[in-house]
Amino acid sequence: MSALDLAAINKIEDESSSSSIDQQNDDNKKVSIAFPIKIFRILAITDLFELGTIDFRFDVILWNFSNLSACLHLWLYLFISACIGVYCCFHFWAYKRLSFIPIVSSLNTTEKSNKKPTSLLIFDSIWFTFYCLYIGLFLFFPVHYILAENYPIVTRIIILIEQV
Repeated sequence: MSALDLAAINKIEDESSSSSIDQQNDDNKKVSIAFPIKIFRILAITDLFELGTIDFRFDVILWNFSNLSACLHLWLYLFISACIGVYCCFHFWAYKRLSFIPIVSSLNTTEKSNKKPTSLLIFDSIWFTFYCLYIGLFLFFPVHYILAENYPIVTRIIILIEQV
């Protein structure tokens, strides 16, 4: 066998292995499309036999997404507060607390150097209190806002999942 024959055989083997991967991806796409179609057919047949007409209740779907813009505004506020606000506060706390830790030389170690200074404990306690307050507000305000605005189920789920 010549080098050209071996190159041709390797090329054919590579194409067949990549085509099997493509075949699996195509099968996954087909299943993900076929599943909603099957559910759609089952619902249509059930409605036809039970009610005598096909009623997909698009009004319920529209009602569930009726307040979506206000829901996305609240979700964006929650996301920004969690990402930017908490990150900046933790960053400040982590680097500012280093200034409260006394520098102890390795030659002069005592048992007292193993204890945390009082100023560091007060600083950590204050920031822990702020964090607990933030968690409490993060749990209270979205639920209060959802109940006050009387959001539909889908938009409630979008907001409540953001809290998790």
